[in-house]
Amino acid sequence: MIDIDYKLLLVQIATFLLTVFLLWRFLWKSFVLFLEKRKETISSTLDETRRRLDSAKELETEYQEHLKNLEAEKAAIINKAVGNGESARREIIQTAEQDARTQISAARDEIIAEKKRALSELRGETIRISIMIAEKLIRKNIDHKTSEQLADEFIEGIK
Repeated sequence: MIDIDYKLLLVQIATFLLTVFLLWRFLWKSFVLFLEKRKETISSTLDETRRRLDSAKELETEYQEHLKNLEAEKAAIINKAVGNGESARREIIQTAEQDARTQISAARDEIIAEKKRALSELRGETIRISIMIAEKLIRKNIDHKTSEQLADEFIEGIK
């Protein structure tokens, strides 16, 4: 059988109770304060983490909206550039067509002026030649048949 030594048991219980009392008296309050401070630190860190997470989510939302705005702005700029390019293309074509019409008109005017000048020159030459023929006719006192022959020669020379 097992023998129990009551004296030893009583000393061990007394030592245990004394140790518990000393721990409670000197360390328990410090330990409780340490646990409360630790709890507060963890709680504040957790609150700060939640606040930062919320802030990060707000920033992410703002960045997403900003990105959407930038995409829309980019599309608007591209559309504007395409419109400006198309407008410039139409303007260039219109200017080129107007220049071509102006050049064609100037060329026609020059042709008409040149034709008038040539006709005027031809008339002057015809008059000069006619006067020359008349002078020759008068000098030679030629007959009508010779005069017709000279006029025919003159007309052939003009052709």
